Amino acid sequence: YPNPTRDILNLGISQAFDEVIYTVFDVNGKRVMNGRLSGPSLDVSELVTGNYFLRILQDGVIKTERFVKQ
Repeated sequence: YPNPTRDILNLGISQAFDEVIYTVFDVNGKRVMNGRLSGPSLDVSELVTGNYFLRILQDGVIKTERFVKQ
């Protein structure tokens, strides 16, 4: 949240971040961002306007959410 977002995407994760890996894909399936989380939010300000998918890998569980960058 917020969705749509302009710069910071708050993830709502309250556990330790050192084991959380994120990947952002565009609508064509191209990976545009990835790394390890260092906090409860993700800076997406460098992305161009459009629709994206955020994949979170935490404790062996993969969760995917759609978000809109304005």
